Amino acid sequence: MKTPRSRSGNRQRGNPAARSPPTPSTDAAVSREAELVRKYKLLCEKYEALVHRHEAAVRDRSGTVMLALRAMRSSTSAMALLEGTQILSQNSRWYELEHLRGEWRVIPPEGSEAGTEHRELRELAAEEARAIRVDTGGERVIRAQHSLTELVAEVHLERPPGHETVAAIAHDVTERVRMERELEAAQQVMFEQERLRAVGELASGVAHDLNNTLQTVAMHLQLLRRAATAEQTRHLDVLSKVVKDAADRIGRVQEFARRRQDAPAGAVDLGEVIRDAVEIASP
Repeated sequence: MKTPRSRSGNRQRGNPAARSPPTPSTDAAVSREAELVRKYKLLCEKYEALVHRHEAAVRDRSGTVMLALRAMRSSTSAMALLEGTQILSQNSRWYELEHLRGEWRVIPPEGSEAGTEHRELRELAAEEARAIRVDTGGERVIRAQHSLTELVAEVHLERPPGHETVAAIAHDVTERVRMERELEAAQQVMFEQERLRAVGELASGVAHDLNNTLQTVAMHLQLLRRAATAEQTRHLDVLSKVVKDAADRIGRVQEFARRRQDAPAGAVDLGEVIRDAVEIASP
């Protein structure tokens, strides 16, 4: 026995137009979903770009670190990173200097007190690094000499602002210091030579004036001798001898000053030169 179907049910299944239209709430949900998908895609793109930038930065930092490590290992200068007296990193040259027997003495600036002494290079660097403030950072350059090898190292210390770590680089300046000392000695010799030349010129001028005065005295003694008695002549002879001795001494002074134009060129008796020098200097 068949059950009769309702007319309304037949209309709903057979007529598509009879279905209910989409509601406004359904459209809004679809729009929100599409907007979320779009924002998610944008977020993914930004995240991907950020990851790529981060990877590039990591590669750059890694390359910089590797380059710095290679430079640190191959450098002839001693390099180290210190925190207090603890060495965080060092190259082979710093290791060699660190294990030298003997002490390191800070070379003070000219006119300062004697420099301090340290058993190890890192102790010296740590002590000098204390003068650099942590909050502001800064640099400091000192020179130190090894007690046994006479090696002179110029140590550059640098602390970044706000960091406890100090970068230390020690250069071997032994040859430079030797040349500076030789130059200073040569300048001192030149100064002494210039001083002696000035003294010689002064002595030559004074000797010339004294020689003229003695010649005048000798002429007047000759005039007095014409009308002098025997007793007066004896006294005049004594005065003439004194004048002649003074003139001889002045002549030796002129020879010492190398201003005698009439001195003949030829062999020199060094013994006589020494005796004259002693006689001039004896008073």
